[in-house]
Amino acid sequence: MEARAVYNGTVSWLTRFLGGSRQSSLDEVAGEVGSPPSPAERVPDDPGASLEAWAGSLGLSVEAFEARGAPLLPEEAATAEAVLSHFDAHRPGPASFPSIALKILDLVRDPKMDAIGLTRTIELDGALSSGMLVLANSAVFRGVSRVETLREAVARLGLEEVARVATALSTRTLYRGVRAEFDLFGPTWNRLFYHAATVARAGSDLARARKLGDPDRIFLGGMLHDVGKSLALRSLAALLLADRVPQHEAAAVDRILHHVHVPVGAEAHREWGLPPGLSAIAERHHLSENAPGGERTDLHVVRLTSALELLRTSPEVSSSAPAEAVGSARALGLGPTRVRALRTGLAEHGEWVRMLFGDETGGPAAVR
Repeated sequence: MEARAVYNGTVSWLTRFLGGSRQSSLDEVAGEVGSPPSPAERVPDDPGASLEAWAGSLGLSVEAFEARGAPLLPEEAATAEAVLSHFDAHRPGPASFPSIALKILDLVRDPKMDAIGLTRTIELDGALSSGMLVLANSAVFRGVSRVETLREAVARLGLEEVARVATALSTRTLYRGVRAEFDLFGPTWNRLFYHAATVARAGSDLARARKLGDPDRIFLGGMLHDVGKSLALRSLAALLLADRVPQHEAAAVDRILHHVHVPVGAEAHREWGLPPGLSAIAERHHLSENAPGGERTDLHVVRLTSALELLRTSPEVSSSAPAEAVGSARALGLGPTRVRALRTGLAEHGEWVRMLFGDETGGPAAVR
């Protein structure tokens, strides 16, 4: 397999992720990271394990499950209301959603999908085509020769990898404002994109490894579950440029975006006319009353991976993340041991995403 040959000689974790999620599993991750725990350290892999066991698995204190987020300060609350009003007056129209992402989703769910069909779909979008070529020739995927065509890129990366990268690349347009807005909050927009891409990749891998839900819909759901933060950031930037709100420090901006992102994201999904399953992920991923099983499986996979990633990178943003992680893990029938493995693997997924899409300054110029 040509794509596999390219990966030989790279470090082991990169080989595993680039080789495709069908070959990765939580058991492999748990077995490769660090030395095995002693019998006294082992956590029972039981979804009904005690809160103490879950706390140990997540590296938290038991008190973290009872924490309640502090309300916004008055000036932050005023800005949050201004953001909601601005978004309501400047809602994104249906055409603002990169519909090619849904086309790619439909393709990868078709058992008859082939390289020719996927290539032709990507070729419909010139920016996506050029971006795919840039990434296929990046340090992450680069082989012994330069890729010159999309067909060569598909052969090098494989159908599954091309679909995931193309979906992430096409939805990245939602994580950018106009140039003046991006200059104000560039690192924040990139951080939001990295969170979405890491959750999407880790969630789809978890779904495949454990046969949970629809991995491809989970990938797109992961890319879009927090899109309300990006859209709210556009409104915040526009208000700031118009001198209608004060400048807030970075931590306050994170609190404001977290406060407003669910209603903004839910409204955007409705404006775009996205499938109900995707919209439910955006609208319900912070709710506590999410029943297990059925159509909610995709939601719980995204909710679990998103909560774990927030705990890893931004624990101060969401006080409900510990309870969300445990609640969705239990709904999926996962115990502390497997969640511990997923938590460990998230760091590797996050590093992979940053290597592929660039650093905090915005990534490869050709895909901006």
